[in-house]
Amino acid sequence: MSSGFSIPELADISTWSLFFRDWSRLCAQDPTSNQALLRNEDCLLPAKEFLTTILSGNADEEKKLAARRGVVFLSNFITANATNQTLVWKACFPSFFLTCLQRGVDTDKDLFARTCMFLHNCSCTASHREDLISADGIPILQVLLSNLVEENGEVVKDDSFNWIVFILTGLLPSLHLFYPLLSLPEDLPSDNQVHLIKLCDAIYAEWKPSDISDQIVSPEVADFFLQQLLWSLNLERQEVATENLIITIASFISILGSCTAVGVGDLNNFLLKKGLAEVVIQLLKVQPVSRTRMKDFTAGEPIKLGLKSMLVRILANLSLHSRYCQDLVREEGGLPLVLSGCVIDEANPYLREWSVLAIRNLTENNMENQEFIRALAPESIPTEVSEDLASVGYRAEVKPDATVSITKDTK
Repeated sequence: MSSGFSIPELADISTWSLFFRDWSRLCAQDPTSNQALLRNEDCLLPAKEFLTTILSGNADEEKKLAARRGVVFLSNFITANATNQTLVWKACFPSFFLTCLQRGVDTDKDLFARTCMFLHNCSCTASHREDLISADGIPILQVLLSNLVEENGEVVKDDSFNWIVFILTGLLPSLHLFYPLLSLPEDLPSDNQVHLIKLCDAIYAEWKPSDISDQIVSPEVADFFLQQLLWSLNLERQEVATENLIITIASFISILGSCTAVGVGDLNNFLLKKGLAEVVIQLLKVQPVSRTRMKDFTAGEPIKLGLKSMLVRILANLSLHSRYCQDLVREEGGLPLVLSGCVIDEANPYLREWSVLAIRNLTENNMENQEFIRALAPESIPTEVSEDLASVGYRAEVKPDATVSITKDTK
């Protein structure tokens, strides 16, 4: 070879490991020149053959190190290089990616994370992203989704999570091709679907409005999530609710909250016409009365943590500068429901803050809503409020003029 490279034997694991380390550094130091140099030296196929060989056998520490370094080399070899990406994708999709991911799942968490990075760097073109959503690519996505680490029902944001997010973010502009994985079946969502829906929720929640394009949060995309929410609520009404279904409902509501926060173009008006506000109000009507303490929930009662906060958030977003939504919420009986959220509720973090914002947006330049709220008078003190005041020596009562009096309890 003109540059003096000498490809080692397949059995020479230590030499391969050192080569991968040095080649990675070359690609990082001077990508344009060294990526082309290594491509011209035909390093790709021998490297893939070596990695496939060691990944198919027993995994000792020497092989693990060589495999990690090999995947990092391939990732650096293709970064920002369309020619190399095409060559590697042709050589590695889908079987080699699946092999690396599965070995990472079985024996090496670091290899799994580095393969996720490699897959992301190699799926930057539209054709490669479409391959990932094809029948050949779906097994890869299923491995990614089924190996998200969770603690207390929340996805842990480790290195693997970050790269999976990047991969899925690249797929979201082609979300219409992604519907088969996201669409709920006629019965109940699978574990992989729940993972994917929660991952979508995490991505939408972390994006800043200025970072979300019309293509990613379009009326079509928002309507898809709304229809999936309606379908999941229909399943719940059939008394087939499971933990997965409850998580799915909450995730779809949270995604719609993120969509309405963006409000790209006429998106919120579109969702209003599709009936999102009415759906939210009906859901608020069946939510448990706000509890100030988690211990107030009875044993076995399904707790949809944060759900009421998410619903009020959607109303706050939809009603901003929308006279139509303001009047609709009043006419559908939503104002008292929003007002009832102006309390501290451990089961619904930030409920009070979202409720205050919603009241502000619902009453802005709307005298009818202002008068409606002004006419509301308290009839009694909530039990939990009375108990909390009593515990510190105070009591509250409603006076004849509808004002509330709080006095020191002298008993």
